[in-house]
Amino acid sequence: MSRQGETTYADEVMAGGGVCRRYSDGREEWRWRDPEGTVWWRDNRREHGTDEPLRGGVVKRTHLDGRVLYGRDVGFGWTIWTDGRRTLNRTDAPAGLVALLLRVGASALLGVVPPPPPWLSPPEQARRRRDGREEKDRAEPDDWTRADDDVPDDFG
Repeated sequence: MSRQGETTYADEVMAGGGVCRRYSDGREEWRWRDPEGTVWWRDNRREHGTDEPLRGGVVKRTHLDGRVLYGRDVGFGWTIWTDGRRTLNRTDAPAGLVALLLRVGASALLGVVPPPPPWLSPPEQARRRRDGREEKDRAEPDDWTRADDDVPDDFG
């Protein structure tokens, strides 16, 4: 049901607090979040790495071999990546909503949200990390977002 370059996934919380993420292309990832918010992952294709949240909805995905991709959360469960892939989180989403989002596609959201950066310098990454931590520290917890949020989101 997905278009070329569009992959859906669903998360399942494991007993130890990690998450098993199953992608529609057959890939499975096992993910754990550290206290700083970085997600450590490995998959069934012998890939390993981290997903690090950066300010502005940007995620830095670093593979163990040194490859780096950036993604941006564009809303409604969609994440777009610098390699052209688009992922849709269908965890807890009604089947009809997932079908609608796949039909509309991430392209409908691309005109509204800037794409992920193709590359970030180390100082820019440090600034985004720092700004993101300060923003998180200032945010008041409520029923929708909590400072200790363990709920799986688009990248972890």
